[in-house]
Amino acid sequence: MDDLGFSVQQVGEATVATLQRRRITGEGSRSPLWSALEELATQGKTGLLVLDFAQVQYVASQALGGLVMLAKRCRAVGCQLHLCGLCPSILEVLELMKLDKALRIYPDVTEALAG
Repeated sequence: MDDLGFSVQQVGEATVATLQRRRITGEGSRSPLWSALEELATQGKTGLLVLDFAQVQYVASQALGGLVMLAKRCRAVGCQLHLCGLCPSILEVLELMKLDKALRIYPDVTEALAG
């Protein structure tokens, strides 16, 4: 999955996807990135998908739309979506858009897995 900008690790029953780009731009809900992440959540092999944003410094508004669609798709198939490692500026945008109320956000992967 490196070519899509993330790596995947299985941790027990959970799947951890570590985003490896500093900037996520122009990644609407139909982009290869979000489609691949959706496939991870819907293939029935995980009940928890953790997205690690620790390396990401910027997320464009289009990409936030993709994130919301991923969250909806996860809920529809019974997969929990946990976000972690968000930098302060991304967290602030999510709070301003009230998305912090709809998404489960944790400081790091360890807490996201325990959440």
